[in-house]
Amino acid sequence: MSIKNIFIYLFILIVSVSKTRAQDPQFSQYYANPLYLNPAFAGNVYLGRISLNYRKQWPSIPGAFTSYNFGIDHHFRNAKSGVGLLVLSDKAGSGGLSYTKVSGLYSYYLNVGRKKVLRFGLSAALAQRAIDFSKLTFGDQIITGNSTSISASNIQSLTYIDFNTGVLYYTPMFWFGASFNHLNKPNDSFYGRLIQIPIKVDIHTGLKIPLNKNIKGKYNTSMFVTTRYRFQQEWDQLDLGFYLQYKTILAGIWYRG
Repeated sequence: MSIKNIFIYLFILIVSVSKTRAQDPQFSQYYANPLYLNPAFAGNVYLGRISLNYRKQWPSIPGAFTSYNFGIDHHFRNAKSGVGLLVLSDKAGSGGLSYTKVSGLYSYYLNVGRKKVLRFGLSAALAQRAIDFSKLTFGDQIITGNSTSISASNIQSLTYIDFNTGVLYYTPMFWFGASFNHLNKPNDSFYGRLIQIPIKVDIHTGLKIPLNKNIKGKYNTSMFVTTRYRFQQEWDQLDLGFYLQYKTILAGIWYRG
């Protein structure tokens, strides 16, 4: 299959998936958390890699949203493959709502030209969501001052399997990736109803612009322009990023839509 046909297929797949509100925790430093961004990143560096991310949103509010993410992956050159492990923990609000997810990742790559690589990735995850209804306060409790008339669910935790896939194409100066999350649309209801998590599409791309060379003819300084767009049913978000790199030092800024 040619590169052109692959991109045409991806475009059809992206626009054919319907658009909902975000269900997944977000981390600001996307490329410092590549396994969470796209399973095709598993093993994309020739040495082993470990990543650790922490995020706390609105820390001054009781029950602030807190997320942890740990990832480890390794490249197997002879097999043209990469494997990884990703662990996510998220706690939201003072109602004891928690989300834990452990994912195994695999990627395979093809050399499609001189310094041009096409990677395919897949992840399978075991996810658990839990809630403590005794810590929640409902509207009628505030109005009447009595116990709520809303019946709590007997299901305080649920476990399900979740599948994601992704593709990544890159050269030394450009990359384009797309990941497709919740392919099996797992049920996410505490009340035993069928409330499926919709498929989320995540598109990310970037361009490297060399700025100057050293005496050996190598570039000391480069600029990166990056974008990320994702949607899930009626919800969508566009982020724009800009980086400057000098040797091994990298600094940048992102705008989150």
